[in-house]
Amino acid sequence: MKLLEEIVDSSAIVAEIGSEYCYVKELFIALNDYLAVHCFLPEQLAKLELCIAEVANNSIRHAYQLQSGQPIWLAAKVEQHRLNIQVIDRGMSLPWWRLSQQLDWEQVQVENPDSWAVDGRGLQIVRDLMDEVSYDSIEGNNIFTMTMRR
Repeated sequence: MKLLEEIVDSSAIVAEIGSEYCYVKELFIALNDYLAVHCFLPEQLAKLELCIAEVANNSIRHAYQLQSGQPIWLAAKVEQHRLNIQVIDRGMSLPWWRLSQQLDWEQVQVENPDSWAVDGRGLQIVRDLMDEVSYDSIEGNNIFTMTMRR
């Protein structure tokens, strides 16, 4: 895939799974193996695992609408003092307004399920835990980019 070739080089990692929830953990396992030599803290790894799960699960649920067997890629590279991660799929693109939509955590009341947002929590978690988040749809590829500074 030309897009991944442009993103990565020999110092990066690329992993691919099919679009089933049972495979999502494999993306983080591949990333964790890659990061083992880069001295990331356990707290950072926990944040990364949650963010990768949220984005990959969104690819499965929304982009592929639960259609199994579709490709989801993870490309990651440590550069100087930051980690760049891209989760890529070829499903339906994210509506332009979705990434900018903010969830007000102050309005969520544990005792009141009606205050719990059904959609948007995952993206809000990713925005809260990562230093930079962006989304592009290029030539049929949905590219969700996350950056964590070290």
